[in-house]
This record gives sequence, structure tokens and C-alpha cells, in this order.
Amino acid sequence: MSVTRTGLILLCFLFSAAFLQAETRVFDIDIANVKVGNMVVEKVVKDSLTIYIFRSEVDAWMLVRVHISHLITCIYKGEKLVKADIHSVINKEIYNSTVMWNKDHYDFDCSTYKYHKAGILAESLDFSVVKMYFEEPTGKEKIFAENYGLICPIRILKPSTYCLEVEKNKNTFHYSHGSVDHVDMETPLFNYVIRRKG
Repeated sequence: MSVTRTGLILLCFLFSAAFLQAETRVFDIDIANVKVGNMVVEKVVKDSLTIYIFRSEVDAWMLVRVHISHLITCIYKGEKLVKADIHSVINKEIYNSTVMWNKDHYDFDCSTYKYHKAGILAESLDFSVVKMYFEEPTGKEKIFAENYGLICPIRILKPSTYCLEVEKNKNTFHYSHGSVDHVDMETPLFNYVIRRKG
């Protein structure tokens, strides 16, 4: 795999000793109360940049063996999303997505399981799905789904519980004291629950 510009930026962050802030959250992934995977989300802040790094692995038996891995890297400058890279592997099928701020718009090319969409977005983005693992989306009506290149509606079901609908799949985020506790996920492959550890 070639070293991308995003990869070089990440290397600079990793080898810098001057982190202003670093935070890690760890989750289990369950299907019918059986653990099938794990997820780690990191947030690193330095100067005006905030980098979110999302890694997940699932290995489950759903009539056939399903192995899924995701790596999502989102870079914010101030409050604006400036770049997102998504690399996914689903049973050896590889899907890559990119979103990049380009002067006055975003260029995006997003691929995932049975989905592809490319184009431009003129609207500045300040809140994407990966941020929901660190911040309750108080007052937000729309969230950007990085791996779909879509701005999606979000609604409050009850206090500290939010439903985000992405391509007709409902993802319900449950918060406790401002921090995400668990997420009920619907996907084209199967439904599962993400539970925060510790």
C-alpha cells in the first residue's frame, strides 16, 4: 500500500512528542449478546488539527463466515472536516472512500458494500459520525456519514438517545453523562450492538 498524504500527516503526529490531547475509547461489538469483534476510536488534538482514527474488526458466523475490518481517519481543522479516508475489507473485498475539502467544496468518492457514490458537496461539514463517539450531537439536525458521502438526518428519540438514518439503516446512539454508552446498528449485512468498555 502506498504512503498517502494522510499517512504522512499521521506519522508526523505519531512521532511528535508534543501532543496537546489524546483520548482513546474501546468498544466490544456484539450480535445477540455474543461478542464478535472490537472497536477502538482515538482522538488526537494538536494545534488547530483534530484527528479521529477509527479501527474495527468483526469475525462472525452468519450462515457463512463474515470477516469485516474498517479503518477510518478523519482530519478536522478547527471545526471543519477537511479530509476523511476510509479503508474497509469485507470477506477479502476491498472498499476505499475519500472525502477532501477543495477550496470551496468537498470532492468525494465513496464505496462500501453494494454502494458507490461520487460527486461534490458545497456545504461545509462540522460533525461526522466518528465524532459521535466522543461528543453528544446536541442541537445537530444533520450528521455527515463519511463512508457514504451523505449528509443524514438525526433526531432525538428521548433525552441522550439519537437516531441517525443512513441509507434506510437506523443507527441509535445512547449516551450517559455526555459520553456514548452503546450504539444499536443496522447494516445491509446484519444488525449488531457496539458497547463501550470500562
